[in-house]
Amino acid sequence: MRRATTAALTLLLGCATGLVTWAVWLWDSEYYWDEVSQSFQGPYRTAQVVGCALTYLLVAVLMSWKLRPLLVTMGMAIGFAAAWSAHAAGRDQTGMFLFGNVLLVPVLLAAGVLANVAGTWIRLLWRSLPR
Repeated sequence: MRRATTAALTLLLGCATGLVTWAVWLWDSEYYWDEVSQSFQGPYRTAQVVGCALTYLLVAVLMSWKLRPLLVTMGMAIGFAAAWSAHAAGRDQTGMFLFGNVLLVPVLLAAGVLANVAGTWIRLLWRSLPR
């Protein structure tokens, strides 16, 4: 029973972390006027996307180091995709956000696998250090 509770809490924590990562970086999705190209750009600025990706990877690595990596990956992908989809669905009249979601989920899962490998490597390295 304890193992199932821990797994459920890890998955829930992953979902919350994915949602918060989206909320911190991508909540501002307004199109903006770019003086260089003389056109509207967006909905996200480059710094938002890079910051979001680095935060997502760093948090996933740290969580995978201490928690069950597969549940961290699944939870973060679910939380992030749910937040992104809910926001995009409310703003999109064309239905193209569904296509964006189809592209987003594999990227999130791939980032999670990368974070799992890094987190597992850090865990093994940490255990091998002399104390």
